Amino acid sequence: MIPVNNKLGLQMDSIIETLEFIKSHPHCDSWSLDYHVVLDLYNSGHIAGKNVSTLSCSSFDNLRLTISGSEYLKSLKDSQSKPNH
Repeated sequence: MIPVNNKLGLQMDSIIETLEFIKSHPHCDSWSLDYHVVLDLYNSGHIAGKNVSTLSCSSFDNLRLTISGSEYLKSLKDSQSKPNH
């Protein structure tokens, strides 16, 4: 699972938005998404796809949510909906 504030300073909202976009646009590419968020989600197994990066650009193609990605999205959304104490 990706820490909510990992070494790149990614915020939970960015992660949720990225996962929701990929869920609603299966087989999309990463051009309109934050590459570092996509890379972390890919490396952690929450999304699958094809790394089509070249020396001049970094990109993924054919992105889709994995089962663990769906579970991770649900847990993030659940934790966001719980009141802070």
